Amino acid sequence: MLKIEIDAIDEAFLKQLCEEGYSESSTLDFKRQLPSKLEQDKIEIAKDVCAMANADGGYIIYGIDEVDGQATQIIPISESRDPAHRRIIQILDSGIEPRVPGVRIRTIDVTGGYVMAVCVESSYDGPHCVRNNSNRRFVMRNGTTTTEMTFDQIRVGFTRSEILTQHARQFSRERYGKIGSFDSPIKMQTGAYMVLHFMPLVALAGRARIDIHSLYKGGYEQFRLPRDANLTRKINFDGLAIYDGVAESYGYKFIYRRGLIEAVSLAGQVRQISPSRSSGVAILFSKEITQNLRAQVEQFINVAGILEMPGAAVLHCALLNARGYHLQLGNDTNIHNLSEPSGRSEYVLDPVWIESVEQANVDRIVAAILNTLWQGFGRTNCPHYDEAGNYLL
Repeated sequence: MLKIEIDAIDEAFLKQLCEEGYSESSTLDFKRQLPSKLEQDKIEIAKDVCAMANADGGYIIYGIDEVDGQATQIIPISESRDPAHRRIIQILDSGIEPRVPGVRIRTIDVTGGYVMAVCVESSYDGPHCVRNNSNRRFVMRNGTTTTEMTFDQIRVGFTRSEILTQHARQFSRERYGKIGSFDSPIKMQTGAYMVLHFMPLVALAGRARIDIHSLYKGGYEQFRLPRDANLTRKINFDGLAIYDGVAESYGYKFIYRRGLIEAVSLAGQVRQISPSRSSGVAILFSKEITQNLRAQVEQFINVAGILEMPGAAVLHCALLNARGYHLQLGNDTNIHNLSEPSGRSEYVLDPVWIESVEQANVDRIVAAILNTLWQGFGRTNCPHYDEAGNYLL
């Protein structure tokens, strides 16, 4: 695939492709013109997108002429953009099943008109087929051509996403056990913990590789949040830990070499709330839980693109060591407004599936997670989001 984000493509980049005679590949296809309204053209674009989604993804660029598979010149498109964009979307929605998630379409201004780029991510929601009346065809990109999928390829396609989600569950389950027993790469303050696992599917499939050395040398700064006064890092065999540098940390992020990201933050501690009490009260910090989770989800979604892990991802979240803890209630920091003590040690939330990190709605994701967690403490929803899902802090 082109080593460039779709939003960064401009006329200068397209001219460079033509001047260098850039070659088509399994992840790059040049088209002289947009597909017309003819049925055969509709089938052709549906087939092209379906084939890339069933393979490694890629770019289809309309408005680039090619000779023997090599880009030669820009052929500006003059058709009105909005109708052309809508036509492509309608063709893909009606001509492929199941729908291919995360397809991005962008028009690029060039002298005399525009070029249209269609970015297709490798899909784990397939295999996808081209639908034409009662006919169904399973196709995939093979080099610079599109071929029919074999029976074995179709079978593997149906089980691929299930296998990856099983790997994700197993990974999180093992990590919850270690973190809950205080076995983590960074020594934490004693208390209850919120754990977040961000797992791009390209990482689960073994197709991502993080340059840990570059992160250690300075790239770790992209994981700094506004509230991080101090930030340092520690490298080990599995990857890179990023934390506050204190002897007993309030939280850390761990970047695995294969692209999985773990965030652990202190969610609650025992606090003395009355001089008359001989012992403290175990309190879960409502506001801090919300702020940390929202900031981490937003950061990980943004960083995924920088680390070249686009497309689908799964989020796992859990509250650990929570038995006996009281959750702060209300939209304030009143430590006397508390829930009943928790009767369970773990709150493992259902996985959240993100179709495309490029189009993810952070607050919709976080509100759903926190509303479920608050319901575990007898409340209908997290008070830091309103009923429409708007963030209130």
